Amino acid sequence: VYMTMRQCNALGARVTKGEKSWPVLFWSLYAKNLTTGECVDIKVYDAMSKADKEGWRTMPALKSYDVFNVAQTNLKEANPEAYTKMVALYAIPELRSADGMYQNDRLDALIGGEWLCPIKTMRQDKACYIPSKDEILLPEKEQFNHGGTAEEVYGAGYEFYSTALHEIAHSTGSEKRLNRIAKGDTFGSKSYGREELVAELTAAMCGHELGFNTAVEKNNAAYLSSWLKTLKEEPRYLVSVLADVNTAANMIIEAIDNVTIA
Repeated sequence: VYMTMRQCNALGARVTKGEKSWPVLFWSLYAKNLTTGECVDIKVYDAMSKADKEGWRTMPALKSYDVFNVAQTNLKEANPEAYTKMVALYAIPELRSADGMYQNDRLDALIGGEWLCPIKTMRQDKACYIPSKDEILLPEKEQFNHGGTAEEVYGAGYEFYSTALHEIAHSTGSEKRLNRIAKGDTFGSKSYGREELVAELTAAMCGHELGFNTAVEKNNAAYLSSWLKTLKEEPRYLVSVLADVNTAANMIIEAIDNVTIA
């Protein structure tokens, strides 16, 4: 848990003498008027009409904060209540075993190292496919087990495999495979949204083939909703999307079949 010196002081604590801060670097977007040079926050720019946005350009700015770890302060002694709440808020959840979770041996074999790119399973919060490294990162299966009824624990296995299939589907779009992922795709762009749709539908098709129902990732619900509207307006576009889904799903199922045969 880290905080700025201002945040630390606001809690009635201080940074221990002699401790050095750590820099946190991040990119922030802003908009600049190319005529007047005026700069505004990206939220102000987003609220503008399409006409008002003409003549403006969004630009990135590198920002930084100097932060201290809570262990470098006297917060625990100066404000025990705030310290306890902070520790509880960011506490690592208890890692349960995978006992009782749905298990798919065929997919486990693929995740275990038989896929076309490395799949690394480790203790982390997010799953992702990294095009630049051509590798998939997955949380441990046990992290999906939040307890509850036996049915809920069993269903948590579906969530794990759904997530794995979603990222595996993304990896089929690599330039060295189906060449579907456009360079420069950014979160929120139309091409990014299309790729999320392809990944979700591919995961669903593969899950059906493997005998279980996949769950739509919450983060992609908004994308899928917006694409439903697009598909209604341009029905022929669905042919293009489903063509990519079919090709990607066939590639994954063929790999799973090869693992099963082996």
